Amino acid sequence: MIKILRSKINGSITVPSSKSIMQRAIAISLLSNRKIILKNISFCEDSNNSINVIKKFGKKIIIDENNIVIDGKIEGIPNEINCGESGLCVRMFTPIISLFSKKIKVNGKGSILKRPVGFFESTLKELGVGFKCNNNFLPLEVKGPIKFNKCLVDGSISSQFLTGLLIALPNKKNDTIVEVKNLKSKGYIDMTLKIMKDFGVNILNENYKKFFINGNQKYKRDFYTIEGDWSSAAYFLVAGAISESIEVHGLNINSKQPDKNIINILKEVGANVEVGNEVVKVKKNELRAFTYDSSDSPDLFPVLVVLAAFCEGKSIIYGVNRLLYKESNRAKVIFEEFSKIGIKINIDGNKMEVFKSEIKNGFINTHNDHRIAMAAAIAGINSNTNIILDNKECVNKSYKMFWDDYKKVGGKIE
Repeated sequence: MIKILRSKINGSITVPSSKSIMQRAIAISLLSNRKIILKNISFCEDSNNSINVIKKFGKKIIIDENNIVIDGKIEGIPNEINCGESGLCVRMFTPIISLFSKKIKVNGKGSILKRPVGFFESTLKELGVGFKCNNNFLPLEVKGPIKFNKCLVDGSISSQFLTGLLIALPNKKNDTIVEVKNLKSKGYIDMTLKIMKDFGVNILNENYKKFFINGNQKYKRDFYTIEGDWSSAAYFLVAGAISESIEVHGLNINSKQPDKNIINILKEVGANVEVGNEVVKVKKNELRAFTYDSSDSPDLFPVLVVLAAFCEGKSIIYGVNRLLYKESNRAKVIFEEFSKIGIKINIDGNKMEVFKSEIKNGFINTHNDHRIAMAAAIAGINSNTNIILDNKECVNKSYKMFWDDYKKVGGKIE
């Protein structure tokens, strides 16, 4: 439990590296026979889960300050991998381990056990992979190798499974065509393709409808720097807009990360935003309501609701349907828990309306959801006196140093 006290945010932080990029780079390292050094790493529960997966294949891991060295060929194929509570880990590694001619079980814990995996089945079977799961949920089991050269992916629930396929398929002998329908989060596919290209592997993307993948490609890069995380930065950038000011360092302004859109949103609502070389400064100003489709950047949704509560008028955020299969049913949790602290919210199908509100005292059940906890902490900056969260440790899933950074820039907690 943690108490968030009314405070003024003013200061400077450096964000952790992107867990989304780091997990993709770790997955690529599994399929590379080269020694790979990943620089500017930040550990969190999700990235640790991906590291544990490749260790199961005999990869040797050496941690040296802010670098991680991943060395060695695959020494053996495990019977089981465990992805903890990481949705990306499950969805990305399932097609990757389908390359191997062995039955492998994929398991996890906590909220991941409530997130559907049955939608993998039709695609993997089209590729000749054996698949079974527990009534649409983990644990699941795959039996490779990938035998066939064409498949269809439904991207309506998540793009992460497609990410895993794109990383895996260049490693098979033959070329593959992946057809895609209803793709969400296209920005994350752009990010995946950019990282793959950085490692020497290219895929032809035909308007996100078809991907043409040449076989027998090799991941060839030896060094890779993990850029700063825009998802983590968004919380503090919003804090600067609703409190006093903030300076966030370590950000790639040309990043493919979808959550970089937070800059455009803050400019639209009227915050003073200054973008420099790997730094963004935000200062408080009169804020006006906004309309934004968060379908391609669903992780921004909770903190955008908080931002909207400080904007004059009615803000509309689309993409509610993308929140159903997160660490919690995030749409339901946002409505129920943020309403407790005075945020006026209305859900109408795929859109959420948020009205300017006065933040009041209240108790929030985070539902063990890191993004709910961090967004609530930002709302608490301007509460009447305090907001109490039932769980402070859940932020470790993505941002282990969140509370330290929060205090560093003036956030008060007990």
